[in-house]
Amino acid sequence: MGYIDYSKEPQSDIAFIDMKSFYASVECVDLGLNPLHTSLCVMSRADNSSGLILASSPMFKKVFGKNNVGRSYDLPFDIKTRKFSYQNAWRQGIEVTPKYKSFIEHWAKRTIIVPPRMDRYIEKNIEIQHVFQDFAAPNDIFPYSIDEGFIDLTSSLNYFIKDKALTRREKLDNLSAIIQRDIWRKTGIISTIGMSNANPLLAKLALDNEAKKTVTMRANWSYEDVESKVWAISKLKEFGKVGVQLWFHANGVDESNVHNTYQPKSHGLGNSQVLPRDYLQQREIEVVLSEMAEQVAIQLRKEHKKATIVSIFVNYSKTEMKGPIQAQMKIDPTNITRLLTDTVLKLFRSKYQSGAVRGIAVNYSGFVDENYTLLSLFDDIEAIEKEDKLQSAIDNIRDEFGFLAIQKGTVLLDSSRNIARSKLIGGHSAGGLDGLK
Repeated sequence: MGYIDYSKEPQSDIAFIDMKSFYASVECVDLGLNPLHTSLCVMSRADNSSGLILASSPMFKKVFGKNNVGRSYDLPFDIKTRKFSYQNAWRQGIEVTPKYKSFIEHWAKRTIIVPPRMDRYIEKNIEIQHVFQDFAAPNDIFPYSIDEGFIDLTSSLNYFIKDKALTRREKLDNLSAIIQRDIWRKTGIISTIGMSNANPLLAKLALDNEAKKTVTMRANWSYEDVESKVWAISKLKEFGKVGVQLWFHANGVDESNVHNTYQPKSHGLGNSQVLPRDYLQQREIEVVLSEMAEQVAIQLRKEHKKATIVSIFVNYSKTEMKGPIQAQMKIDPTNITRLLTDTVLKLFRSKYQSGAVRGIAVNYSGFVDENYTLLSLFDDIEAIEKEDKLQSAIDNIRDEFGFLAIQKGTVLLDSSRNIARSKLIGGHSAGGLDGLK
C-alpha cells in the first residue's frame, strides 16, 4: 500500500479521548440537566462587560449557530432581556423573518447562561483522570488539555478484553466503549474517542474527522485507513514544520513516542488581560501595568531567570480610532520587580498620549540564568544585595500565605486588578459569579 512499509512502523493501541463540550457539560450535569438537550453557554463577565462566550452546549451551538469563543453582542438576542436583537442580527447580515425572530426568542428564554467555574472543571477533570487510571498505568496516560488526552492501552488491552477471537481493532473499540461508559456513569460527561492501532497521530485524526460524527462517538483510523481516510481530508493541516515530516504524516506515519515528555523551548514569559471597562486616565492604566509587570517578574524568579528584553502591548478601546501601542527595550539582565516595572512604565510613557485603553500585555524575554549579573564601578553593591534579599523575603511570604499577603496601597484603587484577578484560574472566575438564567 503506497510508499510506506507499515509493518516496520511502531504500532500502539491508542485512545484519544475528548470530553464533549466539557465546561458546558459540567454545568449541565451540576444542574441535573442533559448536556445534549440543554441550551447553555458559559460566559465570562469578570473581565469584560461585553461578555465572552467560553463554551457552549451542542444544543446552544445548533440553535444559535455559534461555536465557542465569541461575544454576547454576537448573539441574535439581548442576554438580559432575552428579546430578539435586530441590531446584532443586522450586524451579522442575518435575514430577519417573523418565524426566525419567534424561534430565537423561544430558545433565548430557555437558554441558561452561567459564569465559568474553573476550580469545578479542574475537580471534574481529576475525576475523569481517575477513570483513566482504572484502565492504564499513570505513565500510559497523557493529558492533552483539561478536556482531552491520550491513553496508551497497548499494555492493558488483552487484560481487559480477553476474547482471543477478536482482533486488536475490535478489542480497542470494546475497551474504548467501556471507558466511555464509565466516564458517563461516574461523572455524567459524554466523551468522544478517536482510536488507532497504529499511533497517536491517527487517533487524533480519527477523533477530529470522524468520531464526532458517528452514533457511537468512536472511530478508528489505523495504517490500513491512510489512503481511504487521511488522504480524503479536504484540507490537510500542516502537522510538521518541514516537508519530510508533513509527507510522513500525510501517509499516517508518526514515530513520536507519547511516553517521552515534550520539553518546550521557552521564548518568553508574559501576561495579558482585557480590562473590565475603558480605562481613560493614564494614572489608572499605569496602575494595571505596574501590577502586571510585578506578576510577570514573579514568574521570572520562579523560573530562576533574568530578562534582557521587556515588551508591552496596549490595545485601545474600540471607541478609539487608533492602532495598538507596541514597544520593547533591551536592558541589563534583571528579575527585580522595581527595575522591570520602571522599564514597562518608561516604554508606555514614551508611546502613550491619550485615549481609552481596553487591553494590556507585558512580556519579558531574552533570558539568562539568575546568577548572571552585570555590575559597573558605579553600582552600590550593598544596596543591590539588600534589594535582592527584600524581594526574596516578599516572594517567600507570598508563597506561604498567598499573593495578596503583601500588596501596595494602590491595590485599594478602583483601577487596580490584583484582588479581582487573584480569584481567577486561567484568567477566568474560579468559583463563578452570579449567572444569568
